[in-house]
Amino acid sequence: SSMRAALVALPWLGRALEKPASDPCACHVHYEVWVGLQLNVYAILERDPGFARALEEGSETHSFLQSQTCPHPSEITSTDEFEIPPATSDCVPGHLTIYLLCANKFLINEDIKAASSFARFANAILPPAIPCIGRSLSIAPAWPVVVEDVYSVYIKYLQIVRRSLLEWVELDEVQEDLLWKPVNLLPQAAGALRDPVAVAACAVDGWHPEVAPPASAARAVGSTGCVVEVSNACTVGSKLVTGPLDD
Repeated sequence: SSMRAALVALPWLGRALEKPASDPCACHVHYEVWVGLQLNVYAILERDPGFARALEEGSETHSFLQSQTCPHPSEITSTDEFEIPPATSDCVPGHLTIYLLCANKFLINEDIKAASSFARFANAILPPAIPCIGRSLSIAPAWPVVVEDVYSVYIKYLQIVRRSLLEWVELDEVQEDLLWKPVNLLPQAAGALRDPVAVAACAVDGWHPEVAPPASAARAVGSTGCVVEVSNACTVGSKLVTGPLDD
């Protein structure tokens, strides 16, 4: 099958366990591969924040994206294989990151339809990955993913695909907006930020944490009406949002 063919180059896309993993964030199976993926992405981010040069042919970021081994959606016979096993594996955020990288790869290769398929795969497995966002793997940093960005990228692809059915869409007008831009969650990149979990939690509603004093707590009601609780404080604009974690 197409999935088995992909496994030759992407062993981490296979069924890591025969039954659903108890911890979707552990990444114990193929641990070295997952750590390598994180470190490789951060190495690029350190030199090219937000993958700003992804569309520049010959750039390090462009070459990195082109090096990703991603099966073309036209070769996939069952999309379930790209959604259910990864969503129940022990490294859901790893699969999520790969799908977002693949979406970027097809986008820079001017294949929006294929890119949108991987954006859909990423969106499909996002829910079980949410508790893992901001969680580090030993020596590796946290996954460079913000929950809101995944939803945003997927929605933008849907809008462009639907729009293309009604009118001609110039690719160069939408490529930049469709790119997934990973976030550098390393402490030195976040100033005084000390807890990467705070970054992920605050960024759910599009906030940009700037200060996170240790031994503090934060609570805020986002635009979705959900209560966001993090272990450190966040700033919304110049306002520090802190408070007791009461009901």
